[in-house]
Amino acid sequence: MKFVVSLLAVVVVVGCTHTNNLAEFDVRNATYVFIDKTGPEAREVSIQSNASSGAKKNDSDIGTLISGVAVAGVTAGKQAELADKVNTENLIEHISKGMQQSLELYLGAEISENTSDRPDFIVENTLTKCELCIGVSSTYLAVSAHSRILERATGKLVWENAETRSIPLNEALNLRLGTFNNDIEAQAFVLAKILAMPTDGINQKLGAAAEGVGAEMAETLREDIVESEEE
Repeated sequence: MKFVVSLLAVVVVVGCTHTNNLAEFDVRNATYVFIDKTGPEAREVSIQSNASSGAKKNDSDIGTLISGVAVAGVTAGKQAELADKVNTENLIEHISKGMQQSLELYLGAEISENTSDRPDFIVENTLTKCELCIGVSSTYLAVSAHSRILERATGKLVWENAETRSIPLNEALNLRLGTFNNDIEAQAFVLAKILAMPTDGINQKLGAAAEGVGAEMAETLREDIVESEEE
């Protein structure tokens, strides 16, 4: 059983986070319980923009800029529309699935139903961020997650990793950008195209990105298991 939790505290994850202490613990044929979490920054898809000038604008800036582009007819309210169309709560299941498969396959792990079973280890999987990145030449969805394994009895860190996977949207949106007066108009045009996508289409793309994160997480865990066996 997996517990899905919405975090109230801010989750900070460094992109290159990676710790492998598997060799220091008796992880083979042990019991594990999974706790899945959705961080505050992943509850909705945030909109990021990269103008050709190279300056990165934050979400509030994008809202202000987009709302002012009358040519594209995109208003700040469209961002709320995007949030309504996208479901991020189920994305963590893809990451959790990858982790569970690696643990069962390579370590003979037994998955416990809940923490009251007093399992040997706790596997925490956290969806940390979902972003829609809009650019003049490239638009993509990005999903980030963080996983760690803790020894339940001591709370010691056994293993930790963070991954991000992006899915290009140019082909899915059939983007053929023409000539715009500036980058802002181009970005507004792209956002309008994205909002016109069917709800299922957007969520399928996010799901694909999450599956990619889960696969990368599982592969990193497999490699670390091999490394720990050689020590």
